Amino acid sequence: MYRGRGNCNFHVTAPFAIIMNPERRTEFDSQFNTGRRVKVINDYTLIDYMAYNGVWPTSPRDFVSCVHWRIHEGNIVVAAFATSHKDCPDVEGHVRGELILGGWVLRPTGATSCEINYIVQSDLKGSIPKTVVNLAAESQPMLVNGLRRVLEKDKTGESKTNFRFVLPQRSAVTLQDCLEVFRQVSLIYDLFCFTLIFFMCRFFLLLDPSWRCFIFLIFHQHQPEERILRRGDDENEEP
Repeated sequence: MYRGRGNCNFHVTAPFAIIMNPERRTEFDSQFNTGRRVKVINDYTLIDYMAYNGVWPTSPRDFVSCVHWRIHEGNIVVAAFATSHKDCPDVEGHVRGELILGGWVLRPTGATSCEINYIVQSDLKGSIPKTVVNLAAESQPMLVNGLRRVLEKDKTGESKTNFRFVLPQRSAVTLQDCLEVFRQVSLIYDLFCFTLIFFMCRFFLLLDPSWRCFIFLIFHQHQPEERILRRGDDENEEP
């Protein structure tokens, strides 16, 4: 496993926006050839296809990866591993590699600064000379420096809006979305009912004792009549 680490004077969402866009990887990865987003599973899980240039005398490699990101303890964590998809068949002239584990950890260090961490472990498959393997693997942690250079050149600030801005928008509402909305509404309703009951109890306790007795009698004055009516209905029923 190879690692890279570096700091940059940008908001943590700026490198995140570039990392999550496979079309921009060529800007900071010299070995990268082309890539595309294959499928958006949900707002946090994606499937990407990436193809890399070959190092003579080896063939180019390509990867199909499942990418998942989360916010954990204030850090943005991006994890990726190998998968397969029907829209990503084997490409002639390329060897399908396996991404065992790869990812980024973006840790805020200030209002406009962050620490970038990168890890990767992959199996390039095929017969590759050890020198080529070492050359390809050792250059991967240098992506942190390349990403920082891209950020320094890109001063537009478009990536500082919000996390989901860089993800494709879905045209359909899924059952998971409906359940999440229902859960949020249920929580708000429960909180409203609890707050209402709490303030009603507080108001009742702050009242003068005579008023509390009066309210108590109002709530219970009809209860004996209901019992009499029910008893009368039972006596009128034919056996």
